[in-house]
Order: sequence, then structure tokens, then C-alpha cells
Amino acid sequence: MISIDLENLTIPKSTNCSFLLSACPELESVTLPKNATIIHSLIFGECSKLKNVDIPDTVTTIGYGAFRGCTSLESITIPDSVKRIGNCAFLNCPDLKSIIIPDSVTRIGESAFMSCTSLESLTLPDSVTRIDYMAFGSCKGLKNITIPDSVTDIGSEVFNGCTSLESITIPNGITVICTGVFGDCENLKYVKLPDSLKKIAAVAFQNCRSLKNITLPDTLKSIGDYAFSECTSLESIELPLGATDIEYFAFHQCKSLKSITIPNSVFIIGAHAFDGCESLENITLPDSITEIDSFVFHGCQSLKSMIIPDSVTAIHSGAFEKCSSLESIKIPESVDSIEWNAFKGCKKLTGITIPNDVTVISDSIFENCENLEHIKLPDSLEDICDNAFQGCHSLKEITLPDTLESIGKNAFCECKSLESIEIPYGTERIGSFAFYQCKNLKSITIPNTLYSIGNNAFSECESLETVTIISDSTSKIIDVRGLDLDTMDQWIFLYF
Repeated sequence: MISIDLENLTIPKSTNCSFLLSACPELESVTLPKNATIIHSLIFGECSKLKNVDIPDTVTTIGYGAFRGCTSLESITIPDSVKRIGNCAFLNCPDLKSIIIPDSVTRIGESAFMSCTSLESLTLPDSVTRIDYMAFGSCKGLKNITIPDSVTDIGSEVFNGCTSLESITIPNGITVICTGVFGDCENLKYVKLPDSLKKIAAVAFQNCRSLKNITLPDTLKSIGDYAFSECTSLESIELPLGATDIEYFAFHQCKSLKSITIPNSVFIIGAHAFDGCESLENITLPDSITEIDSFVFHGCQSLKSMIIPDSVTAIHSGAFEKCSSLESIKIPESVDSIEWNAFKGCKKLTGITIPNDVTVISDSIFENCENLEHIKLPDSLEDICDNAFQGCHSLKEITLPDTLESIGKNAFCECKSLESIEIPYGTERIGSFAFYQCKNLKSITIPNTLYSIGNNAFSECESLETVTIISDSTSKIIDVRGLDLDTMDQWIFLYF
């Protein structure tokens, strides 16, 4: 055992003792000088066998990384004279089981106790007003910590990765739960939020897999990106009246979330906000929102119906993709844009009416809606894009409006129940494989305004009997039985 007694050493105030005993691998015990006021930066850093340190009551500051990497340090008594515990002061002291922080300490620095994996409980004194970034991050054994009401600032990721933490009470006066404060606290079951809270920042509770419910205070305005993402036990949540925004991925993969109340004060629901909430059965959208953002309800497999408020003007990409239980949805006339994949994979959707101001049926918008039987297209429609109705096996008929200009690739591919289709006069383009494998398609009407038909547009339409070609004043019926439908894009123009 190597012990150093510096009790009678006089250190001039101007002397910087940083690194003085750093990385002394055999040092086990130290007695500090009686006149010491600062334990300097990294002075005992990486002293891997250091177990005992006697800190005199003259010390006011424990400096940066003073005991960082002291992997054998089990306990330490901090005297009442200490006011600040510096950044990384006890970082990576995995055997540190207990520490008493005196009433004199006002601030706990960044990463001060980070990765002290044996620390199980801690009570902070009433003198502490600020806990800095990652102060207790990755303290995997920490089960209980008491935060006094004197604390007004809790920095980002302060308790991130505290996997044994089960409950926490945030003191009144805190207005922001900062970024990642409780991220990956997978055993956190109870959180009491303060009445002063205004914002829950990004990833604040991400991956808190044991959190079943949380009461949000009336003062809350904003829920940040990924704030509750992957809180897989969260069952219900009620946003207070006055909340204004739910940012992207806020409740992503909350697999047990069954219901959520969103007040009319909310005007932003960000992309992927409820993506993967597979137990979500119903949700009422507020009249205050103007758009359904991308992938907001993607993968909400239990969602059966949806009424979109009249305030909404746009439904963005993938908004309801893979909502496999969605049976009905009402889209208001205010909507003038529905983007790609919006309803892709909504296997139980049987019917839908598209508002009159929509001019484009975007790519894959109803792809694999295998029970879709009827759809009303708007009179303003100009383009049906690629894969728009691919795999709509139950679609028997569809009326295409006179305004239609183009039908994209694979647009009606594998619509196995479709029996007839009339492409209106004025349409100019039909894409490749547009009606491929429409096995029950018996008749089709096409205009002589077409100048492009893609390859295999009508391949494997094995029931097709007639093609009617229309002009602005006449029509011509062609019996196509026995003709090569794979090359129809080449010979059909001979009949124009």
C-alpha cells in the first residue's frame, strides 16, 4: 500500500497542482494539506487504486476531473466548505457507493458523477441551484435521488442512462425538461412534473420503457422531438389546454399507447409524431392544425377511423401508411394536396372520397389497400401517379374525370376485380404496366388523344375482350381476343 501524507505541506496560492499525482497506479491513500482551498484539475486522475482521501475543511472547489477514473474509490466525505463540484470531478468512479454532498454546494458540474455505476442513492442539499450536463449520466445503479426545490436548472442528459432509476420528482420552478434528461432510464416508472413546466425538450424521456403514465401540467406548451419516443409501456396521455406543438417523433414507437387527448390549442403535430403507436385506437384531431405531417400515424395498426378537421389543407407523405385496421376516413373539402404513400397498406379501408381541389393522386397513395371497393375522384384531377392503386384487389370500378391527363406506371397494377375502365378523352399518357394483371378487366375505353402507352400496360389482362377507341365525336370497338396484349402499346395506334 502506498500512502501520501501531505497534511503539513504548504502550497502557495499561485501554485497550480493540476496532474500532480495523476495516474499513480499504486497510490491508495492521500491526506491533503490543511491550507488547501482547491483540489486541482486531474490531480488524482486515473489513480486506479486510490481508496481513501481526507479532504480538509478549507477546500472550496473540487476541480475538473480531480478524481476522474479513480476506479477503486468507494466513498468520500466532502466538507461543508466546498461550494462547487467541478466538471468530471468523479467521472468513472465505478466503485463509489456513497457520497454526502454538504449544504455549501451550489452547483454540480458537467459529468461530475457520470458512470459512477455503484452509486445507488443520493440526496442533494437545499443549497444546490444547478445540476449541469450529464452530471449523473450512466449511473446505472442509481435508484433514488432527491432533488430539492432550490434547483432551478437541470441540464441536458443529467440522468441519461440511469437504468435503475425508478421514480423522480422534479422541483417546482423548473420550466424546461432539457434534452435527454431521462433518456434510456428504462426502469423509470413514476415522474412528477412541476406546475411551472413549459417545455419538454427533445429525447427527454426517450426509451423510458417502464413509464406507463405521466401527468402533464397545465402550463406545458411544447413537447420536443423524440420526447417520449420508445416509451413502450405508456398507455395514455392528456395534453393540457394551452399546449401548442408536438414535435416530430414525439411519441414514436409508444406501442402501448391507446388514447391521447389533443386540445384545440395545438397547431403543430410533427412528422412521425405517433409513428409505430400500434395500440392507438382513436384520436381526435384539433381544429387548430392545418396539415397532417409526414408519417404522423404510420404503423398505427389499431386505428379504425379518422375524421380530419376542416382546418386541414394538406395530408403529407405516409401520413396513414400501414394503418392496417383503418376502415373509414373523412377528408374535408379544405384538403387540396395528398402526398405519396399517404394511405399505402391500409388493408381494411373500403371507400374514400377525394376532395375536389386535389389535382394529383400521388405515387403509391392507395397501394395495397386490398379491400378498397370504391373511390370518388375529384373533377379537378389531372394525374394518377405511379403505383397509385397497385394491389387494390377489391376495386371493381372507378370513374376517371374528364380532366385527367396521365396515368402513371403500375397505377392499377394487380387490381384483380376491376372489370372495366373508361379513360377520358384528353388523356395523353398511360405508363408501363399501368393495368398489368387486371385479370377480370373485360373492356377498356381509350381516347385517340393518347400519344404514349408504356410497355406491358395491359399485359396479363386475360379477360380483356374489347377496346373502344373514342375521338371527340366518334368511337370504334375492337375485339382484342387473340391479340398480343404484351405489345398493345405498339399496335393499338394503328386503329386511331
